[in-house]
Amino acid sequence: YPVMVRTAYALGGMGSGFASNEQELAALVKSPLASGSQVIIDKSLKGWKEVEYEELFVNENDRTNEGLIHKTRPIMTAQFHPEAMAGPMDTNFLFDVFLDHVKQTKMGQVTMTLKERLTHRMLQKKG
Repeated sequence: YPVMVRTAYALGGMGSGFASNEQELAALVKSPLASGSQVIIDKSLKGWKEVEYEELFVNENDRTNEGLIHKTRPIMTAQFHPEAMAGPMDTNFLFDVFLDHVKQTKMGQVTMTLKERLTHRMLQKKG
């Protein structure tokens, strides 16, 4: 608990409700919400905090995600093991940019997001 109860085969938000205990669950299942012959009981995400991440790196061969970045906080991942140095230190800058951004965040001197900073640095490396 909490769980979400909804009628099977319902479209949109029709016929759903939340139960925090067994008594509420029994009441929901017996209510008009359960007018169909089946109900679906699922874990509820009610009260969970949504965290906003976006793709940072995408594998060009199979389009799988190889890195995420938080939209507002200095948090990022890289799935392709940049420390393995696939080329001559070609991804070493990721650590430098990340550490500089964390330091600037702590000092309250952030002028651009971490993603903007990484994108700027990657474009410099190409040029």
